Amino acid sequence: MTESMTFIWHETKGEALPSPTTRKKIDDWKQTVADPECPGRAGRSVYYLDFLGDVIAALQEDYDSIMESV
Repeated sequence: MTESMTFIWHETKGEALPSPTTRKKIDDWKQTVADPECPGRAGRSVYYLDFLGDVIAALQEDYDSIMESV
């Protein structure tokens, strides 16, 4: 399965925010994780949460590396 996430710099708020597509994907994932009646929920929940954890960890490493060089 291939996943992607997109963030857009929001000029007014001065921060990067999830694109509308990514926001919908995260909202759908939250619903799947929370819904005990959803078939296959446990496997998908692990996949979604692992994907998010990997993205956060990779971006944190990039951020830390950039901050060390500044």
